[in-house]
Amino acid sequence: MEGAPLRISAQATDYNGNTVQSSDTVTLRQDEIDTIREEYIEFNVAHGVPTYDKFTPIPRDTKENRGDFAYGILDPTFVAKLAQLQAAWLAKHGNFPWQINVYYRDPVHNKYHADNNVGGGPSSGTDSASRHMYGCAADIQTFPAPRNTAADTAAALRFHKALSALADSMHFNVEPLKASNGKLGSGVGHVHVHSCTP
Repeated sequence: MEGAPLRISAQATDYNGNTVQSSDTVTLRQDEIDTIREEYIEFNVAHGVPTYDKFTPIPRDTKENRGDFAYGILDPTFVAKLAQLQAAWLAKHGNFPWQINVYYRDPVHNKYHADNNVGGGPSSGTDSASRHMYGCAADIQTFPAPRNTAADTAAALRFHKALSALADSMHFNVEPLKASNGKLGSGVGHVHVHSCTP
């Protein structure tokens, strides 16, 4: 998806308002990565605008890219560290599933996620510091899902606590559970982990 074309020219004037020099008019068109990067500016994303070379083609509507474009960011150091967490989890709890729900979200999609209160907290998806926008965060599904009974919810809570403890022991930043008083945090449905400095 390309942005609308922009026709740009420049004029230099002196202190009296007289044109001293004019440029030719040029037509510029943003590509998809430029459009994504503009979102970081428009939403005043806390950790700044990622450089152009950070973006890579990633199919939309996949766990790797819950954004609105066919490009995103997957931090290779984070992905490798997450694979170590997966291996440790399966070695310790091999009878439990492992499912990543999301890695990357572009700023507009991240704001939609936050505005609709889809879980998340200060370190995840509900503010301009979300590491999901830098490809170094993941939401890991807890089980059972769906949770139809109190016993299901209790089992998912045990899953959440066990996975959170393991991730913490491996030096991930782990978002705490949402408090009953409404304080921001993750819901019991997923464990949010991140590990990066954008």
